[in-house]
Formats: sequence, C-alpha cells, structure tokens
Amino acid sequence: MSNSQHTQSDGRLSRVAIIQMLGSGMSFALMNGVIKWLGQRYDVPTIFFWRSAAAFLIVLPLLTFGGGFERLRTGRLAGHSLRAIFGVAGTLCFSWTVTQLPLGTAVTLAYAWPVFMVGIAVWVLHEPASWTQAVLALLGFSGVVLICGFSWSAPGPGIVAGLASALLFACAYAAMKWVAKTENPVAISFYYNVSATFVGFALSVPHWTWPAWSDVPALVAAGILGGSAQCLVASAFKRANASQLASYDYATIVWSLVIGWAVWAEIPNVAGLAGTLLIAASGIAMARMREPARDISGDASGRAPGMPAKLLQADEA
Repeated sequence: MSNSQHTQSDGRLSRVAIIQMLGSGMSFALMNGVIKWLGQRYDVPTIFFWRSAAAFLIVLPLLTFGGGFERLRTGRLAGHSLRAIFGVAGTLCFSWTVTQLPLGTAVTLAYAWPVFMVGIAVWVLHEPASWTQAVLALLGFSGVVLICGFSWSAPGPGIVAGLASALLFACAYAAMKWVAKTENPVAISFYYNVSATFVGFALSVPHWTWPAWSDVPALVAAGILGGSAQCLVASAFKRANASQLASYDYATIVWSLVIGWAVWAEIPNVAGLAGTLLIAASGIAMARMREPARDISGDASGRAPGMPAKLLQADEA
C-alpha cells in the first residue's frame, strides 16, 4: 500500500505531505526573496512578466507528460478569467509590497486573506458563518492592526498594497473554488500563467527594459521556484486534507522572516511578532474549521495558497 493510500485509509498525516509543504514554503519564501532582490533593479511588471513566463518551464512538462493538452479543455472560460483577474491583480500588489516592506511583513499581510474570505463567504457566496469564525476573523484582523500600526517601519502605500493583495487573494480563492469543481489543476495553472504573462508583458511595454544577462538566472529562478512550490503543494494535498496541512502552510512566514533577517537584517519587534502569530493562529484555526473530513483521493484543487495564498501567487505560486 502506498503512503498516500495509507494516509487515506487511517487518517494519519503523511510524512511525505509534511515534507512537501515545508519544501513548498521554503521555495515560495526564496521566490519572494528573489523578487525583493530584483526589485532593486527592475519594476514589478517586468519581474512579473519574466517570472510568469519562466513558470511555463514547469507547467508545460506537466501538460506534456500528464495527459497532454486535452486537459486544457474547459467550459468555464468566464471562471478562469475571473480567477485570473483577481489572482494577477493580487500577485502584482503582493510583488510590489515585497519590494517596499520587510519580507516577513509582506508575506504575513498576504496570509491575512482568510480574514477577508469570511466576509466574502457570507456576503458574496451566501455561506453561513458561525460566531467562532467571526471571532477568529477578528483575531486575525487584530494581528493586521498590530503589524500595520506598531510593527517595523513600514510606509503607508506598502501597507495598503499588502492589504489589497490579501483581499484580492481572497476573491481569487472564491473564484478558484467555483472553477475547481470541474477543472483540472494543471489547466487552472496554465490559464492563469497565460493571463499573467500577457498582463505582465502589456504593463512592461511602455517602459521596456531588457534584463542584464547576469540577472536572467534570478528571473528564471523566480518562475521555477514558484512552479516547483506549486507542484509540491498540489502533491501534498493529494495525501492530506487542507485542514491537516494548514499549520505547515504557514511555514512560509517563518522562512520569510529568516531570509529577511539573514539577507536584509530585517528584525521584527515584539508587536510585529505578536501580529504575525495572531494572523497565523487565526488562519490555521479557520482552515481546520472550514474543511470537514473527506476522502483525500477526491479533488483538492480548490485549495489555494500563499499565499497564502500559495497557489494563488505562483500559479502560481
């Protein structure tokens, strides 16, 4: 019996799934670090374009060796378009936030998307919400307030962009839940990357700058890291429920804090760490509440990233 099958039958969490989630978290954190480093030389649309284009180095082989382009057949172009609009806008905001704020702050704000998702679920999707969910959302919002008001020295526009990325990621997740009911995960990733590459190119044209040859490896690495992390996440969710993996998902914040400290000497204060812990605790608790037990062999493609949002960032992520 395979490890995946063993996990499905007895409900225990697969060690492979844990390793994959931790690995994806490190990959996403490294990708965000590369984006922050490149942000000192290039504008966000340029970085976004090359990163999105490089992601096809991962997506196309998955299509070729995983069933071919037949998997791209879809009857939900409107859903893909809506998901792409919110996902691309959110990732652009997040990428700009990474260049403006400490890496840990930017990533933590993006992971506040479950707070916004509660409101979207109630008012847009008309899903019921319990008092417990409301309290957890308030807890996560308190973490946002701590980071925005009392954390590292953070410029106002960067904070606004970070909160906008969280809201847009929540909207993209809602759209993904709708599309993922019938669509293949690789198809979702393909259509997103096509949209992201086109938008990145269109935004880059007015001030086009060819990257220096010395920076090409970093631009390509950003796309490969994001694509690889996405594959790890998708594989992990085939072995375990999202609620089981929620705490490991937030390892991205830890890796980001470590990278920010090691590379840019970004040291959070007590309020910043407290806000980070509140957002992580709120997100983990909501993930464990919102997903009932299910057969893991079923479709897990509706789970987003993050990026928080991880799959939202790298489809990215």
